[in-house]
Amino acid sequence: MNSIMFGVTRGMPYPSALYYADLPSLQLQRRDHQGRNFFTSILVSDSCLHSLLPASRDKNLISRLQAAKNSQPWPLEQNVTSPS
Repeated sequence: MNSIMFGVTRGMPYPSALYYADLPSLQLQRRDHQGRNFFTSILVSDSCLHSLLPASRDKNLISRLQAAKNSQPWPLEQNVTSPS
């Protein structure tokens, strides 16, 4: 694989160095690809960073919590009178 660390590229404009090294620029596509590769690699259980990930979420618990959040436990009273 080519590397951008060629002695010839020192002082060369970034686009020219990328062209010389036959690398794509760090635009959205390359950043996205690198990020996806990194996060996919740490999902593998034998990755040295895998232990830093939080525990998997319980999907049943999450759906119950979301359903409870969206429903009201009791009806709201329409006519609230203040005690006198």
